[in-house]
Amino acid sequence: MHEGQTIKNYKALCAELEMEIKRDNSKKAQIKELERYIAYHKEGHQIIIDEIYDEPLPKEDGRGKSEGSRNNNTVFSDTIKTLLLHMLASKNNHQIKKTKNRILMDMHAINSNFSFCSEYVKATAEHLNIDRHIVYDYFSTTRNMLHQKLNTALNQLSKKSLIHYQQIIMVYDGSHREATTEEVKNILELERELLDEMGFEEINHVRESAKWKKFKEQIENRVQRHVGVTFYYQAYDIIISEKYIEREYQKMLDWILEEEEVNEYLIFLNNTVREKLIINAKKRKRKKGGKMEKTRRRFDYENKMNDLVAGTIPQHSRDIANEIRYKYLNDEDDV
Repeated sequence: MHEGQTIKNYKALCAELEMEIKRDNSKKAQIKELERYIAYHKEGHQIIIDEIYDEPLPKEDGRGKSEGSRNNNTVFSDTIKTLLLHMLASKNNHQIKKTKNRILMDMHAINSNFSFCSEYVKATAEHLNIDRHIVYDYFSTTRNMLHQKLNTALNQLSKKSLIHYQQIIMVYDGSHREATTEEVKNILELERELLDEMGFEEINHVRESAKWKKFKEQIENRVQRHVGVTFYYQAYDIIISEKYIEREYQKMLDWILEEEEVNEYLIFLNNTVREKLIINAKKRKRKKGGKMEKTRRRFDYENKMNDLVAGTIPQHSRDIANEIRYKYLNDEDDV
């Protein structure tokens, strides 16, 4: 390495210095250590060496700081944040309007089977020969965990004023668009009315019950009659701070990862989700008490959880959703 040298990107820098390629906070710590030895600046992904110090700068004492004690949960959230910023910075309008599951699917945290199978639990259970209660438990706990991780990442980015986000209702009436204020009011009134009729306090409660299909059909019919749209759904509206774009445009460009880096993050997140779901299933099986204890004590609970993970998380799983559509969705029975 020499002063004035241009290095293609971070990966090439690691090859030049025979360093391990790292991610997120491990990468930040590695770069911080490197900055004791050299001064550099970036032009896009390129790294230009400005100066190589004769003596390394003093090492900062990081004791007592949380940065030095990162755990898997933090790495999980950091990976989601990195991919979110890349997705936003790569878009011309720096904005995303998508459902939670669509965002998670774009990040390879889940595959295309997940959303469909979580909506049609009974058919999924029958098709995969898994007890329905195990399937309910899998989708309920997995959805809660992944949505919580996504919300945590969004909240952290929002607190730093890097993004603004809000939950919105989208409708379809020939095209997908954000619902008007009046449409939102009407939809909420119809939901509350139907929840009361069916004896549920929250939509999440009915989602985890055997009456979810009935609720979906009835609310869709009422929305078509009273709101005049074909269907509606919850989504996130996420945008990079306009002030940030103006002040630190160059840094925003650094959020745009190279293709190889994107693939590494996607693979890492997918593997992390799979590992965490299997670990969580083992923990639930050992835990005593709760309404799901009998289901979780079943001898085949862990094996069936592994089957569900294999079908709904890896990116190259077979298309279970299409198989279920073809085999079950024309039946009159509740799917």
